[in-house]
Amino acid sequence: MTKILALHFGHNSHAVILNDGHIESYIQRERISCSKDHAGVDKILIDKCLLDSNTDINQIDQIAITNTQYREFFFEDYDYLNFEYSPNGINSEIDNFFIKNKDKYIKTNEISKALNTINNSRLNPIHARQYPQIIPYIDETSNKINIPFQPYMLTSRSDLSEITNCFINKVDSAFNQSRLWAIKNFFIPINVYLQGRKIPGFFVDHHYSHTYSSSTKSKLKKALVFSSDGSGSSLLGNLASIKTESGIFPFAHTIFRGGQFYEICAKAIGLDCGKFMGLASYGKSNPELIDFISTKLGTDINRITEKAFIQYYQNYFSINILDKKYDILSSEIINYAANVQCFFELCFLKTISILNNKVINILNNDCEGIILSGGSALNCPTNSSIAEKIGYQKIFVEPSCNDEGLGFGAAMALENIINRDLSINQITDNQVNYASPYLGPKAIPLKPEFIEEFSTELEFKKIEPFSWSDSVAKILLKDAVGIILKDNSEIGPRALGNRSIIAIPRNYEVSNKVNSIKKREKWRPLAPACLEKYFNYFFNGPKNPYMLMTCKAKNLYFPGVIHVDGSSRVQYVDKRSKNLFLILNSIDKIINKPILLLNTSCNRRGEPIINDVNIALEYLRTSEIDFLVTDEYLITKKH
Repeated sequence: MTKILALHFGHNSHAVILNDGHIESYIQRERISCSKDHAGVDKILIDKCLLDSNTDINQIDQIAITNTQYREFFFEDYDYLNFEYSPNGINSEIDNFFIKNKDKYIKTNEISKALNTINNSRLNPIHARQYPQIIPYIDETSNKINIPFQPYMLTSRSDLSEITNCFINKVDSAFNQSRLWAIKNFFIPINVYLQGRKIPGFFVDHHYSHTYSSSTKSKLKKALVFSSDGSGSSLLGNLASIKTESGIFPFAHTIFRGGQFYEICAKAIGLDCGKFMGLASYGKSNPELIDFISTKLGTDINRITEKAFIQYYQNYFSINILDKKYDILSSEIINYAANVQCFFELCFLKTISILNNKVINILNNDCEGIILSGGSALNCPTNSSIAEKIGYQKIFVEPSCNDEGLGFGAAMALENIINRDLSINQITDNQVNYASPYLGPKAIPLKPEFIEEFSTELEFKKIEPFSWSDSVAKILLKDAVGIILKDNSEIGPRALGNRSIIAIPRNYEVSNKVNSIKKREKWRPLAPACLEKYFNYFFNGPKNPYMLMTCKAKNLYFPGVIHVDGSSRVQYVDKRSKNLFLILNSIDKIINKPILLLNTSCNRRGEPIINDVNIALEYLRTSEIDFLVTDEYLITKKH
């Protein structure tokens, strides 16, 4: 087998080492730079990834590269890292296809165009925030970015419809044709120059990487796989595939543009998608409006743009939703959010239903469920709606369904499709390890001098391997709020107990305190972690360990984690959840009755999840947080 270094250059950029199919290291750039959603790959990121896996650069056999769609690849230290699109001898079929078609590839440079020539209120702020390192290189006079780069390249893919028809018509060769089509369209040969060494590899398609990341983590052996995000219905905006025991086969591209629709509707009132999703629960959707739009558009419902929707909405209610005079919790704004959420769910469900019915037919009714990935899969209420429709056990959403799963997915695609070193059955055998969210690095440890420096205000108690959770439980039961910064960090958008702020949410004051500590808006919901044995006591809904679905609360014994509409984005806790499992069991031993734990990510406003104990220590000292648990210490305030 091969040792692969995978690099994702887009937002949520990261590096992964995959050795003989095993993940040896996985590190996100934002956890090093402390710049949220940091994009681009630099020497520090790669060196950290190599160090964590104890890998020498000469041991790397191949490099897999991914990116956010349409964005070019900037080389921040050209002498250290750059690549060229060129044949590399790994796969003659791909090399020959590239040579014959290299003048036909589509080349895009979204960042350069957005920052230099297009006054785009959506793209300019995103790129400026995610790529702070390239701002000094922008030459506004000549409309250039004076830093070396390669464009994003892709094929026209117009013939994917032929593959779709082969599947629908049950042509015997459909699966083989799909595999051959993927090889030619989803892999571009490259030679990477890393630290002076020439290493062969491939640029792997964005949604194909999503597809492999989610498929290899799911126990479903025969399923529809659908990945979609903010690129909408564009050529690279979504991908439907079929997973079988023989492989993962691209099946169709759809007109679904929900991710882009949702994102721009949220930005219209100044919110990101996550906040907008939380706000929607405060409002009520209008069935007549949704029916009016659905009837007017008919089968073209997925083609509606956010501009058209907002126009329909404003005309229907005779209001100007973009008028800044409305408060965020005004009925005008919350009902707008609720209607956008409802319309998104309607479009997503229609798309998934159509695709699922076709896949069920293709597989002769032998389909086990649906696997979701991409940014659209972060919409928790929609995930739950699909689960209610097809069955809770028949839907899988991976923990890193955002772009943090791309590097791993690209490396797995190389191993399965190009190198043929891992079969789908071999991948399934290792599914438990792949599906773990705790694949990130250990935290940067505490500086020893800080123990003496802060000894008058803090108590540093050495962790006891078998009893530390009992100590934490006793502190939590005194209404304390604490940080867990222990073991390997999570990969994906959710902190699931290793990089978390936790508390017992007996009342709204606790959730208000946590939101105040994090400087979050008070109206935003906080999520509960629930032991498996108490789940049915508290909730109705899917048992999701990754906080990617919502449930309905059966009671209000812990109101601090129940949203205004009676929903909760629950983390289902079993032994796989490690730290929270130990803490909840320790609390259970003491009080011997059903309990919930508030769990939210350990980060400060506008910053990524903390992966440095020294930063967490400062957070403890300068806020209302009461304690900090690390790999070495339980740290509490003396006063």
